[in-house]
Amino acid sequence: MLNLKSVVGRLRKAFSLSPTVPGEPTPEPKEEPEVDRLMARAVALKQQGDVAAAWSCLLRALPLVPEPRPLGVHLLHAGLAVRMGLMGEAESAARLAMQITEGRDHTMARYALASLLAVTGRPEEAQRLFAEPAEVMLGHGGIACTSAIRLLLPDTPPPDAALPFSRVMDAPRGVPPDPSRPLLFAAGDGAYISRFGPAYAAAAARQGVGVQLHVVNPEPGLEPLLETLAGRVFLTSERSTLDGWDDGARRAYYSCARLLVLPEVLKRQAGPVTMTDLDQLLLRSPAALFRAEDDVSLLRLPGNEFNFLSYVSATLAVFRPGPGSGRFAATAAGLLRACLAERAPQWHTDQAVLAATLLGGQGFTSGAVDPALVHLAETEPTLHGPACFWSITASLAANAQKEQAATFRAFLEGSSGRHRELTSSDRQG
Repeated sequence: MLNLKSVVGRLRKAFSLSPTVPGEPTPEPKEEPEVDRLMARAVALKQQGDVAAAWSCLLRALPLVPEPRPLGVHLLHAGLAVRMGLMGEAESAARLAMQITEGRDHTMARYALASLLAVTGRPEEAQRLFAEPAEVMLGHGGIACTSAIRLLLPDTPPPDAALPFSRVMDAPRGVPPDPSRPLLFAAGDGAYISRFGPAYAAAAARQGVGVQLHVVNPEPGLEPLLETLAGRVFLTSERSTLDGWDDGARRAYYSCARLLVLPEVLKRQAGPVTMTDLDQLLLRSPAALFRAEDDVSLLRLPGNEFNFLSYVSATLAVFRPGPGSGRFAATAAGLLRACLAERAPQWHTDQAVLAATLLGGQGFTSGAVDPALVHLAETEPTLHGPACFWSITASLAANAQKEQAATFRAFLEGSSGRHRELTSSDRQG
């Protein structure tokens, strides 16, 4: 979100380039103005991850920008201020951006400000801004509407509601997990279970970690695979009608459904529970995830204070069973039911629910998962890297090649009984 790749072009158009007058000779090219050079450098450094150097460039450029400053300048200023931890300065820049009515960009500025207010403890004002419908472009090319975001407000009981569709749970089957041992928990529809279930189970088996897979609306043709998986994991499933929902809403629900199952999972387990996307493969012992004493540990990537829908990543969340994590799970499930009762889900509904619960929930302690424990890069993970999980992130088309990688194929071989150890040649990125 708030992709600033086009900022430099906008700035040049706004105050650097003069139009050619018909009938007059084309002027000689001029040397790039200092402000353009500094802005271009600031954007490049930000994209490279050198936030301090980008901030330094921006501070040198700002006095050179004529008033009124273009929208892109305010957004760049706000985004870098967030990364520098200067939340007050970020808010001021975002409010200045809000004053510039420039079509879609104005809605993006409003979304950025609402996100910042939400994560800095002002949910009432944030909710009012979110309620004004604005479309947000997501990383995989989809679009979400901000009016679907629902926050937990002070002095207000946590929301809950009956689901707007019929949902029937099947009898569980498979290998019951050892309650005292770590457990991986993921959910998906039949297509995702077919695509990633075998590799997910095989990767966990290599590390001696239990698995629960939850299947939404399994088709009859999936039964042979489920029978095979039941020999090594614990399977739960549901039959939900989802009448009137389009394919996008159905896919979003397949990801959200795990939040409805999570409270029961935590009641059964005494060991730590790691809830993941189904396309996250365990590379090594997850012990590094369990060192904190927090009830809940969530994955957050730096800079997303301006992007509420991605403030918390549903890629991975760690729960230490007990009253605190139970309260978090119950609050999240109730909030999700309330959201679903109002409208069909959209992509990142699960992440918005997790973020709202983290920021507004009561009765639990929370911490952060070290992002280094999840290999998010396009390359294959290295043999001795720090990551516990390899993120396929199949919702992004560019990641399809990961399923052809040697590491992924090795997990599939393990799932079919042709188990072999991963070698360094498997993991050459």
